[in-house]
Amino acid sequence: MKPEESPKAVLDSARAAGPPTSDAIQSWLVQKISARLHVPAEQIRPAEPFTSFGLSSMVALSLSGELEELVGLQLPPTLMWDYPTIDSLSQHLAQLAADARAKRG
Repeated sequence: MKPEESPKAVLDSARAAGPPTSDAIQSWLVQKISARLHVPAEQIRPAEPFTSFGLSSMVALSLSGELEELVGLQLPPTLMWDYPTIDSLSQHLAQLAADARAKRG
């Protein structure tokens, strides 16, 4: 993602071509967590557990709600506990979005 591109712009562009990819979701999550924690995105490592970032449960629930909008699917509130890293969560969500699109035809 280019520094001047917003997370929303990246995903809108990716969504126009199909369901969001794991890379697009990962970039979105890194940017969102970076903004919430007021740290540079380069310091957010996708393989690290969400707990290592010091996210509160309120922030995690808020991000889950935003992720629902992003992928267009209802997601469980335990999502970030079930998939505890940016890597695992972005891969899971990309697969869910692709499966949902395939079902819709």
